[in-house]
Amino acid sequence: MYILAICSLEDGYPVEPRDCKYDAFKVKEGRVTYQFMLEGYKFHDLDADGAWEDGEPGLADWEISISGTGYLGEDIDVTLTTGEGGYWFYESELYTFTGGAKPQAAELTICEVLQDGWVQSFPADPECYDVIVDPSGVGFVGELNFGNYMPVDITVCKEIGNHNDSTTILFEGWEVYLYQDGELFDTQLTGEDGCYTWEDLMPGYTYTVGEYDPLEWVPAGDAFVDFGFVLSGDGPFSHTFVNYPAQGCTPGFWAGGAGSPLWNGQWLWNNVEDLNWELAGGQGWNPYIWKTLFNDYFSLVASLNGWDMHSLVNTGGGALDAQKAARSMVAAYLNASFGIGYPYTTAELEGKWAAAVTDGSDAAFLALHTELDAANNAYYREEPPAHCPISASIP
Repeated sequence: MYILAICSLEDGYPVEPRDCKYDAFKVKEGRVTYQFMLEGYKFHDLDADGAWEDGEPGLADWEISISGTGYLGEDIDVTLTTGEGGYWFYESELYTFTGGAKPQAAELTICEVLQDGWVQSFPADPECYDVIVDPSGVGFVGELNFGNYMPVDITVCKEIGNHNDSTTILFEGWEVYLYQDGELFDTQLTGEDGCYTWEDLMPGYTYTVGEYDPLEWVPAGDAFVDFGFVLSGDGPFSHTFVNYPAQGCTPGFWAGGAGSPLWNGQWLWNNVEDLNWELAGGQGWNPYIWKTLFNDYFSLVASLNGWDMHSLVNTGGGALDAQKAARSMVAAYLNASFGIGYPYTTAELEGKWAAAVTDGSDAAFLALHTELDAANNAYYREEPPAHCPISASIP
């Protein structure tokens, strides 16, 4: 029972109790509504950085689980499905209490139900939200977001080609490389199927693949392939590297000699735009002829004054290292120009000669001779036996 006094302040304060009116009343149990609401978003983390950024869409039809206890201690165990990415959970209860009694705080755990082929990027650790909602009017907890991405697969295969036809065979044990943002990420060998696959790579990086590029093999394309900046959902990516056995013809072949027609390469370049060059399968035209002076075509070396191209290949190399290198260079340049599977281009050969001339030492010329001599003889391959692939007939 409570007594309520109703007093007038017309004559000022304090008041005389006898001037007040009184009323008695009872207080009934109160009914107060407590509510809580949870809200979040499921987004496609395209670059796997754990942040929801502009342009990253919502993910529909994902399940979100909510478990724990409500304001009355009752169990809560529900699973929601996202629409266009958003989800909401709303609960309203009427609680009856007397005096200072109130409902307890709601304690809830919110998790996503991971789908196959996806990785959760946000939140990362822990992967769920643990929230406590105090019973004070309307309890709201928002931004309970989840981000996911699909990992990337990149496959590299290796094939060995045949110079005589278009057939290729898969090659096991070839070294291949994966680069991430320009840095070497991993090195592997191709398997029995000639391939290797890097699985479950994170998007959000630039990926490049490469292959081992030894001189004994000539690549049919670039030794590195860039897949660009990769996002979740891109790919799968793959590339096949094709190589052919390196080929070369010796200075002796280009000088010519008695016996087998295979040694009569001299007749392919004795005239300007020599028709025999074309008939033998050469690409374009021969770059020079027998009587072209070496120093008129390549960077000048004083000790080579007066030497023409044919005279150089027709010697055994001589005592000077520069002369040995020049002899090998004449044959190498003809090989690269003809279009066989030679390991160097004409531009690369010009650069190598210029570098040796700039260095000027005997050691530099000898090193160049050794390198080109190996390429001209195709020393690199033991099986099948190395040989010059150009068939030249005596006119």
